[in-house]
Amino acid sequence: SGFQFSDDATNSSITGAATCSRIAGETVLDGPYTITCLPGTLSAPNYVFATGSTADFTITVATVTVTPDSDQSKVYGASDPALAFSNDAGLVPADFSGALARASGENVGAYAISLGTLSAGSNYTTLLAASPVTFAITPATLAVNAVANSKVFGTSDPALSATLSGFQFSDTATDSSITGSASCSRATG
Repeated sequence: SGFQFSDDATNSSITGAATCSRIAGETVLDGPYTITCLPGTLSAPNYVFATGSTADFTITVATVTVTPDSDQSKVYGASDPALAFSNDAGLVPADFSGALARASGENVGAYAISLGTLSAGSNYTTLLAASPVTFAITPATLAVNAVANSKVFGTSDPALSATLSGFQFSDTATDSSITGSASCSRATG
């Protein structure tokens, strides 16, 4: 800036180049970073060069898209595992804080996975991939346990029965919507 008459950068016989630099830094929060241009090797017959005004160099937030891993699940009654994911920015798990979340509920079924508190920090806008991924709760296994029984030699076998074990939470045989009956048999003899 500062040209006289009808002079401009294209008709003033300017040679050389300015030397421009900015204050060091690579984070969004520490910016903006001041840019300063020194005269460097600039030369022109009718002008001398001096350092002029500074300008701002801004680093804007990058976007990272997180995709939850598919086929994540737990067995009814178990604790939730940490929800795993990949990302499109090549970041490693240590670059993230917080965690993905899932819709609440503990019954067998599929639960939507959400971004939860997961964040890649102030340099990124963290987004969840558009394709929905669900977390599955699969049925727990109940053991069908034979009840000890006996008879007097030569008499007919009494009815054989079983108990169930492995219930989760406060579930019992009476409140777990169990239908049908166990099929009990004994070795011949």
